[in-house]
Amino acid sequence: MSTRRRRARASLWTHKKSHTKLQRAPDEAEWAALEHTQVGAFVFEDENGSEVEFRLNDVGVIFPEAGERRHAYKLEDSWLAKIKGIRVRSEDEVWVAVNWYYSPLDIKEKMPGLLAHCAKRERIYSHHSELIPASIFEVPVPMMLFLEDDPEQQFFPGDRFFCRYFFDANPDRQDYRVLPYTCSGGEGEAPSSTPKRAYDLNACICGAPYSPDDTEPARVMHWCPRPQCRRAHHYGCLLAREQQVLMTAQDAAFARLESSPDANKRISVDPRVVLDRVPAGILRLAGQPIVRGGAFGITGNVACVVHARRAVYDILRGDADFDALTAYDDEAGWADAIVEPYLYFGDADGDAGRTVSVLFCPGCGGAV
Repeated sequence: MSTRRRRARASLWTHKKSHTKLQRAPDEAEWAALEHTQVGAFVFEDENGSEVEFRLNDVGVIFPEAGERRHAYKLEDSWLAKIKGIRVRSEDEVWVAVNWYYSPLDIKEKMPGLLAHCAKRERIYSHHSELIPASIFEVPVPMMLFLEDDPEQQFFPGDRFFCRYFFDANPDRQDYRVLPYTCSGGEGEAPSSTPKRAYDLNACICGAPYSPDDTEPARVMHWCPRPQCRRAHHYGCLLAREQQVLMTAQDAAFARLESSPDANKRISVDPRVVLDRVPAGILRLAGQPIVRGGAFGITGNVACVVHARRAVYDILRGDADFDALTAYDDEAGWADAIVEPYLYFGDADGDAGRTVSVLFCPGCGGAV
């Protein structure tokens, strides 16, 4: 693979440049004429003789330099492109239509406030398209979609590439915006609705968006699950604005249970009924604060705690599928979601009577 040719990536907004001295990119008419050669994948052998396959809609890694020099680059230094079309010009020449993912550094001049809060492996998707030779691809990589307002956001580890923004650019009008992907944004590759604000749509009350790489405890985000909110605020900002009340850990858990992911109004729960009907493991998880960032990872414990709260509501309504609840018997499966490890119910050792600081959402007033 060291003999495959690569090119320097085209500058921002430049389309269909020649990619190597030996290969000329198809022009628009030639690309259209190659439609009958469209294939669903291409394969090559890597340096170890193993086959590497790229399929439509895969995200591929491309290094800025060719040959042995590319080994000097780390994965986070690579360019990422989403494969939108694969067509064959000749037996030895395959061309790929891609849309580029930008790093925050790529667009810092257009969006100067974005770089400060983006993660090292965060990328911004765009409709900046280009035709590039298949020979310059290295490996496919997973690209995780991160919806900050999604109560069921899929967990992914911190070493994955992820995307939460779309770069909406119109260079002819000098109009550049970064739009967040949201649950209400539709199923398309770009957000289908334009928010009132750009990338600060999900910002804290301090005005700063979520910064996944910030490890300061005060910058951990507490997330409100109610549908009218579904946004997070920094722990330190909530404390500074006195959005807190001191209560016992057990009372704190019941207060948080009143913040439902499926209702804007307070859900009334009777602690005696809850303690009598709900298994201690589920209750312990459902009563946790919902957080993300810092030690709790990029996505945090949002989905895990939301599922547990829904399980509690189902039990109280008599709608619970107890076979499905057996997963909560294995604490190892959700141990990372525990923020308050001292909070136990039932016969387990714990200190449910200790005093804790409960934070409240500045938007709806629910416990977070």
